[in-house]
Amino acid sequence: MYFHRSSPISKLLIGLVFGLLITFTLRCVFFSSAKIVVSGNNIDKCSPKRIISNTVFDISDGKRELVLIGVMSADNFLETRAKAVYETWGKEIPGRLLFFTPENTDLLSHLPIVALPTVDDSYPPQKKSFLTLKYMYENYGEKFEWFMRADDDVYVRTDKLEKLLRSLNSSIKFFIGQAGMGNKDELGHLNLEYDENFCMGGPGMIMSYTTLAAVAPNVKYCLQNLYSHHEDTEIGRCVQKFSGSSCTWAYEMQNIFYHNSAGWDAFTGNLKTKEVLRAITLHPFKQHVYMYKMHNYVRALRINDLAYERIVQRRRLKGAIELKNMTFTPQNDRELRQKEATRISLSFMQKPSSNSEMIPWDFISRSWYTVTQLNPRRKLNVALNEAIDDLVREVMEELNTHSRERGRIIDLKEIFYVSYSINPVYGVQYIIDLILTYKKYRGRKMTVPVRYHKIYQQNFLPLALQELSPKRVPGMKRDEMKSSRKLLSAKKREKKLTNLFKVSLDYIHDLEEEYDTLRINYDHDSKGLTQMLKVASDELTYKAFQEFQSFNTGKAPEKIINIIVPISGRVKAFQRFLSNYEDVVLKNHQNVKLVLVLYNDPKNPNSKLIAKGILENYKNKYKNFDVTVTEPKYNESFSRGKALEYGAALHSNDSLLFLNDVDVLFTADALLRIRLHTVQNYQIYFPVVFSEYNPKYGHGETSEYDNFCITATTGYWRTFGYGIVSIYKSDLANIGGFDKNIVGWGKEDVDLFEKSVASNLTIFRAADPGLVHVFHEIECDEALEASQMNMCLGSKINTVYSPRYLADFFLHNSTLKSFAFNVRLTQSP
Repeated sequence: MYFHRSSPISKLLIGLVFGLLITFTLRCVFFSSAKIVVSGNNIDKCSPKRIISNTVFDISDGKRELVLIGVMSADNFLETRAKAVYETWGKEIPGRLLFFTPENTDLLSHLPIVALPTVDDSYPPQKKSFLTLKYMYENYGEKFEWFMRADDDVYVRTDKLEKLLRSLNSSIKFFIGQAGMGNKDELGHLNLEYDENFCMGGPGMIMSYTTLAAVAPNVKYCLQNLYSHHEDTEIGRCVQKFSGSSCTWAYEMQNIFYHNSAGWDAFTGNLKTKEVLRAITLHPFKQHVYMYKMHNYVRALRINDLAYERIVQRRRLKGAIELKNMTFTPQNDRELRQKEATRISLSFMQKPSSNSEMIPWDFISRSWYTVTQLNPRRKLNVALNEAIDDLVREVMEELNTHSRERGRIIDLKEIFYVSYSINPVYGVQYIIDLILTYKKYRGRKMTVPVRYHKIYQQNFLPLALQELSPKRVPGMKRDEMKSSRKLLSAKKREKKLTNLFKVSLDYIHDLEEEYDTLRINYDHDSKGLTQMLKVASDELTYKAFQEFQSFNTGKAPEKIINIIVPISGRVKAFQRFLSNYEDVVLKNHQNVKLVLVLYNDPKNPNSKLIAKGILENYKNKYKNFDVTVTEPKYNESFSRGKALEYGAALHSNDSLLFLNDVDVLFTADALLRIRLHTVQNYQIYFPVVFSEYNPKYGHGETSEYDNFCITATTGYWRTFGYGIVSIYKSDLANIGGFDKNIVGWGKEDVDLFEKSVASNLTIFRAADPGLVHVFHEIECDEALEASQMNMCLGSKINTVYSPRYLADFFLHNSTLKSFAFNVRLTQSP
């Protein structure tokens, strides 16, 4: 039998053949851009199977890796949540990571993406979830022990995850997660039996490879038999049906796979909570930026764990060395055990050789009692409260380490008291007394109150030094970096290192002399001395680096500092400032320029003319005096914020600005630190200025004294003063500059500091002994608003004299004590 060429049947068959051929050809042409990357090679695929991935893992040694985590995401979240996952915990997985997205996802992303066929971003993502499991099984079912399905708003503690999975046998059918049965409104409507559950999808679910092998081949059936809109419920139903496993019922799973019900605000506040510390997964991070915050916190916890492990290993090593040199007997075995038990305490129990070496103890019970503060009874500050919370939490975790095996639980009822002392050499020592509740639920049940008393120590970590190479010093220009990285001959390198070492030794000698002076003058102010020495060490680093840089480039770079000073009246203060400027800048040819913003003073109309006359005398005396004077409108009221903005407007964006006051004197070392600590587009320098007390009390009746004599009796550090700042013009503009609506005294500095903190710039803040605010009588204008008036009065009171010495004066004055006693008698009922 044959068909005639012109018969209708033959034409139909020929048409079908040509149609199929054209369809297949067009399909290959239109989808030729779809690539699968295998070990870096692009392979064109044209087949009915349309799963597209930009990543294929090459695991060819036959050994299963620990875990493959599949993160479900959407196109809208690839550059936010998915990116945050990939850049935080995604890089620390003890296995591999894949992101599963809809089929039309752009695969040019740097993320390892699998675009699932016929899947979109519609909710609920039932199809996406099932096909994720199917893809992981078909491509990597024989290559991993465990498989985890997660959302893109979950954070995974990978170290804890690894510890959990390695403790389990992956050949057993496990289905791990936080068990759920639906909320109150859904109970009885999810087609679940009384003993059935599912693993909640938000915090993540984990399957052993045997469980996945039983479920994945039946994905099609499960998708065709859905009983609810919840994808995690349907996966749980499918796992139960084909593997016989249900989600882990253990009570602890709600802590291990933790879901925060705060929603959008979850994990945006304090992270030091027991929920965060216990969890393996934390969900949800609706604001992806907080995932980076969590990652930094988890890393800090890991650093603490490693530091503690280091201390433990050092103790074991020391004990092993002692044991090696000891002949074993029952008696010395007991001695060694006792010594090991008290090893950490020995360093704290050094007998002081004098009263000055005795370390005071603070006592905390509802209030904080201390001898180191003017007020012996205080409220707990945030730092101390946090330290005690951390200590108590660690104590309770230690006490409950083996609670489950022993059938009991110990709860905290009350902190009875805490005493602590800080040894600057060894660490912090605590004596803690707690009221606990002991609950025994196995055997003979009981609940009894218990008092717990123990000593704890927290050792300081050993000093760690980091050497910065020239390419890592902030603020260097690109050409300077290149020149500093040039390879030198051995002879030149030796000469360079010799010069560098010499300048370092010379400067160290200078610092030693300065340290002796500070130790004497600082009146045992250890906190301030520590800050001073920190600044001094920075100077050493900078000077040594300058020597290195000058050898490579032929010159030591010295950025121009543009000092901006507003003035309204204050002629004597202006004369004092220019005298200091002359000694530091003009006589030493410092690379500094001065900008003066002169206001009219209603109380002294001639002050502006006098200031200009003084300025002319200096200009005639020094040809290198680079000064610019700008004058606001004649009737404009004084505003420090406006004045500094006027001065800043005269400079380019790359200019280094030092916003100063006419009452603040400076040294050459302060200029050095300004250049060191101010980095464009990176860091702002807010120095803590030393403010003088009334010299009548601090220096006695003498009229001449050294303004830079820094002791506890001559002044104090303005910890809450932010008026002196070093910043680049571009950074000042980017953070919003000064509030020009603030008129009169104060508040503009706090506003600028708050803007700086809210920006993405780093704030560098330290006590600077080269910046001194000279005492002057403060007059608070009655026209000031309430907040400015309070700030002004507070500043006025602080500058009278040291509160500690005022207290001593009153305590040792019998007349004043008698007066106070009589006043108290008259006021008593």
